[in-house]
Amino acid sequence: MVGEARRLAWTAALVAAAGCSTEPSKIDIPVIDASAAASDAVSLADKNGDAGISKDEAQVAPSLNAEFDKYDADKDGKLVADEIKARIDSWTAQGAKVVPISFYVKMDGRPLAGAKVVLEPEPFMGDVLASAESMVSASGACGPTVPKELLSKEITVGMFCGLYRMNITHPEKSIPAKYNEQTELGLEVAPDYDFFNRKTFELSSK
Repeated sequence: MVGEARRLAWTAALVAAAGCSTEPSKIDIPVIDASAAASDAVSLADKNGDAGISKDEAQVAPSLNAEFDKYDADKDGKLVADEIKARIDSWTAQGAKVVPISFYVKMDGRPLAGAKVVLEPEPFMGDVLASAESMVSASGACGPTVPKELLSKEITVGMFCGLYRMNITHPEKSIPAKYNEQTELGLEVAPDYDFFNRKTFELSSK
């Protein structure tokens, strides 16, 4: 019963975050220019001038690299501006406003308790998105959220839809640069984010 109650509570939170509540929202939801973001993403990553982003080229944009298969609609191994734009446009079409997210962070197989996780918008997202952050719990779980002042009394945690790169640091442990200054980690925050099947980011100290 307790587990079911918890599940129903989170479902209610997700519905509210998705904008299905009858209560008026006080949140100023960022509007992303999908065409500009898609064009800027290709300009950033396209190194061979073929107007697309290969899997190798996507490494400069960690979020696109992580979500490559989702964005590659025609499965030709290359992301073009129209594919990126279509996915970004779908966020608005699905009506989401604020998305609660959660995942696990481990290093060398152990929960990276006490680490700080910051999700920063990819540069091609423009200047409309806010960064989000969270501390990692003893279990390895964390749920980055934008500052409270950007949300409302009804919706107190969550992130705006967008593509983000991840920066992980720890006050006592040395974290390789590939997880912060030169991060290879990224993710998409979208209306169809699967909150209940939490992803695990597996880090290596080497």
